Formats: sequence, structure tokens, C-alpha cells
Amino acid sequence: MATTDNSKTRRVKETTEFIHSRNWSLNDFLISFYSSTDSSIAAQRGSCLTKSRETRFAPEELINLWFDHCPRSSLPYLEHVIVNRASKIIIKEADKACGLKSLSVPTTSVTADDLDESFLLSKLETEYTRTLPLLWFLLDAVITSSNRSEQQKQQAAAGKETRAKFVGCLSGCDPAF
Repeated sequence: MATTDNSKTRRVKETTEFIHSRNWSLNDFLISFYSSTDSSIAAQRGSCLTKSRETRFAPEELINLWFDHCPRSSLPYLEHVIVNRASKIIIKEADKACGLKSLSVPTTSVTADDLDESFLLSKLETEYTRTLPLLWFLLDAVITSSNRSEQQKQQAAAGKETRAKFVGCLSGCDPAF
């Protein structure tokens, strides 16, 4: 294992030294690599960004490594970049969801009986997790994260999962949302 690590370290050093010998920064190289329109470079880029069962997914590993090794002074900006990108995804999801008939429920035809757990947790949850996966994940994470009382008792509040899904659905159903 140590030999493999030494070999990888040596190859990384050789590659970065080569990039620097061309008066290039590693950032400039990476930006040029991922923005290139050259077909052979685009093919290599595509293989870096392809998720398959047989390979590790580099973007996920890289994001985790960035957070693990980011200088403290840059960490807030890195988090901002991730949140900004997630926001754009949520807006795109919401725009798509606005046009779906399956999520359109005329308020004049909704009765109290329609707003039961079965309606919200079966129909809307299915639609939300399919159409708004990032928004659903975000709401679920916020609502289901342990509060101070739960942390002290080391026990989740009774019925929290059901309430979380109900609140998540209601948050998304709010026309002002």
C-alpha cells in the first residue's frame, strides 16, 4: 500500500510540476480542462463526470476533499458556492413543478378530508421526491434534524417523521413559497 501511495504522490508531483513548468496554475488548468470545447478533451472530461457502478464518482469525492482540506479563510466561500448551486437547482425544480398538473390542486375543491396523512404522504410525497428531489431533501433535513431537547434525551420526538413530511408538503404547497 505504501508503494502505491508513493507512486501516486510521485505522479501527482510530476504532473503538477509539468503544469507549473508551462507557467500555468493548477486552477487555470482545471478550468481550461472543464471548459474546453475540444472533442478529445470533452471526452476525457465526460469520463471524469460519468457515474457508473464500477467506478468511484470523482465529483462527490472531490467536493468532500475540498471541504476536508479547504483553508479556513476560504471555507465560507466554498459553502456559499455549494449553496448557490443548490439554490439554482431548487429554482429549476420549482419552475418545472409549477407546470405539473399532478401538483396542481384547486383550492376551491380541497376539503379538510383531502388534507389527511394519506393524501399528503402518498400523493404529494411521491410527486415531490420525483420532481423536487433537492428541495424535498433540504426540507426533510431541516425538519428532521435533532433539536436540543432530542439531543439531550437522545431520542427523537414522537411522530416526528410524519410531522416532518406533513410540514414539508405544506411548505411546498404554500402558494407564496
